[in-house]
Amino acid sequence: MEGGTVHVRTQNENQEIHTEGAGKIGKAGKAEKEEKASREIFVDSESVFDLQAVFAGMEYLESDTYKLTRGTHLAALIDQSGKLAVQIVDVGRHNAVDKAVGAAFLKGLDLSQHYMLSTGRQPAYMVTKAARVGIPLIATKSMPFDSGVEAAKKANVCLIGQLRKESMLIFASEWRVKL
Repeated sequence: MEGGTVHVRTQNENQEIHTEGAGKIGKAGKAEKEEKASREIFVDSESVFDLQAVFAGMEYLESDTYKLTRGTHLAALIDQSGKLAVQIVDVGRHNAVDKAVGAAFLKGLDLSQHYMLSTGRQPAYMVTKAARVGIPLIATKSMPFDSGVEAAKKANVCLIGQLRKESMLIFASEWRVKL
């Protein structure tokens, strides 16, 4: 780090990313970056999930840690038959998503054939994280943010909120849920 600039080298030796120090970006910079990122990401998958497979995820929404503390979030990846592939608990909803995706990569899972189950609200950056790795559907027991709904629409991601045992609200790409 030199002054307020960070230099990052990737595997492509000719590509360099420059960014201001976090204190100088501020909230407006973050929102602008989220908007730009959500426009550029598109899930190119034809995956469709059976309604029962989505409802099956409900049994994986609570962990023992959550029952004990009432202070954790959960992210899980569920396959098209409704079976649990990965389940992560963390105090941060974004950390849980990052760790679930990392665990899926370590297991060699095809994320285009799984949906993300989450306990947290879904703003644009959370939807974009899932879309960036090809996850075609996100289901949460919470309500998504408006920015999350817009990001899901732009990225071709099905976004489900208020997931319950026998009901849900579908906010984007409803064609991904087979009724």
